[in-house]
Amino acid sequence: MKIVFFLFFICSYSLFLAQDTLSPKTVFLKKHNDLIVDTINDTLFFHIHQYEANVKTFGISTGNGISPFYDFRNGYLLAQPFWLSSFSFYYSKIQQRYIHTRYPYTQLRLIANTNRTFNEEIVSVLHSQNINKKWNILFNGESNKRIGKIPHQENRFHYLYASTNYQGNQYQLWANYYYSRIKTKENGGVSNPSFLTDSLFPYENAQVFLTQAGNRYTIQHASIQQLFTFSKADSTSHQYRFWWIQKVSFDRAKKIYTDVMPNISFYRNIYYDSLKTYDSLFYEQQRYSVGLLFANSVINGTGFQFLINNLQQKTYTYQHLSLQSGWSADINFTKQFDKQTLLFDASYGFYGYLNKAFKGQIMSLRKVQMFKQWNSWITSVMIEKKETDIFLQQFYTNHFRWNKNISYTTQYTAETYVTHRNNTLKLFVRRINNFVCFDTTIQPVVVSSANIAGSELSKLFQIRNVFTYHKILAQWHNNSNIHLPWLSAYHSLYIQQKFFKKILTIQLGADVWYHSTYSVLSYSPVLNTFYQSNNSAEAGFYPVCSVFLNASLKRARFFVKIDHLNHQWNKANFFLINKYPLPPRMLKFGIFWNFYD
Repeated sequence: MKIVFFLFFICSYSLFLAQDTLSPKTVFLKKHNDLIVDTINDTLFFHIHQYEANVKTFGISTGNGISPFYDFRNGYLLAQPFWLSSFSFYYSKIQQRYIHTRYPYTQLRLIANTNRTFNEEIVSVLHSQNINKKWNILFNGESNKRIGKIPHQENRFHYLYASTNYQGNQYQLWANYYYSRIKTKENGGVSNPSFLTDSLFPYENAQVFLTQAGNRYTIQHASIQQLFTFSKADSTSHQYRFWWIQKVSFDRAKKIYTDVMPNISFYRNIYYDSLKTYDSLFYEQQRYSVGLLFANSVINGTGFQFLINNLQQKTYTYQHLSLQSGWSADINFTKQFDKQTLLFDASYGFYGYLNKAFKGQIMSLRKVQMFKQWNSWITSVMIEKKETDIFLQQFYTNHFRWNKNISYTTQYTAETYVTHRNNTLKLFVRRINNFVCFDTTIQPVVVSSANIAGSELSKLFQIRNVFTYHKILAQWHNNSNIHLPWLSAYHSLYIQQKFFKKILTIQLGADVWYHSTYSVLSYSPVLNTFYQSNNSAEAGFYPVCSVFLNASLKRARFFVKIDHLNHQWNKANFFLINKYPLPPRMLKFGIFWNFYD
């Protein structure tokens, strides 16, 4: 069965490649590893009804809007503390977003459902404009609130983001600031799940483990990168020049958990931080980098870069303040050809808590013509040895405590993929040594090694006005401590038709997502992490079906959909995370409106 799916991946990409429904007008850029790449366009009409980030990828969440997310493609090298990892999926992609637009551009997003009591409200505003040809500013903000039907189930996620980039002949600037707050009411899951799966028992009457618990998160990120050169050569001449580079970045996060009222002395070990709460975790990292770049173009040219980095890290758990410092060096070489880019990237830590940590990567980005279409073919080989998160080594709160000595985690990755718009074929293999997971007692344990291999396919087919889209991820691993279904899939079928002299475009269809069975994970609201359940229960192959209507009228796009249409149609296990059910059937609608003045 698994071999059949693998062959299906290979054969599917040889079929014709469908076009996007609308063409872009505004260029959106994402700055990552000093490379600028186009990521999205403002006239996006493809699957606008799937607005939730966790639906666009492979994984599962605890089921209420912006809620803890377990990514089936997630690695085991944590860039941030483990208690942020289940939420980083929602905000990490926002923190490095830049735009260049020909005219002032504003986008409004309004999303809601039809239930006043158990409602969902999302309001998002984005505005960007170029002050001149070289200088752009961007502002983006969102308010996201969702009240679920399960008692004590409410999540709120608000963020503000601003960025600017200036691309001059002798000076370039990339700067951004991100601030978000997440507030969740924690119920610990449903204590009587059989009442929901075996009958038509209403969600509102479910029994939960916690009735006064909650988490509050504050997350901040700021960065600025400046490049300066004394050479006055024209930027379009592609003449090699030396650039002085200076980078500064700042990350701060705080998590506060309570399960009693703040004025009640419940715990044996009570302490008070600046906000006078019981359990809090604090993380702060400052990074300073200086170096030189020798290249014929800062963005898409051939060049060599060398940086020296100093990292200062501060962490805090119950009366345990930790200060760490480290130094590292980065080397980057990029060679640009006519239809190919070669990249070599290496980093080595030589002092402090970064000592002996390293990363090396070789990447090839090539434009290839297949079946009368130009595709991007990307191949990468990487090895990374990273220091273990300090919170996994030393942790003290009113609920959990441990003191462990965990050495570095090493990961070897090789992957290759071909992509063209909504179509991707990817093969990857990964080996992880000495990584950490949480056992049934919610304690971190070290796993010596594990191998993961898989393939991923996303494909859009078109036959006249009928479209069908498929995303499939197949993975294999050799370690029982890794909880991954071998198959995850999303399928969509819709009809697209234009009306009124092609001014109005309508999409009417249905979609379904599911994954194969896997050993069910549990979720700890105290630590905001997933851990191994103390039973051998499995869940999966439960299809979540939805029907939708999307419409595009000039600058505006609308959608109406019924989410989880098949909820409680028959007896089935829709608890894909232990004690946490999928949201019930819900009618939702949304509008996306663009302005170019």
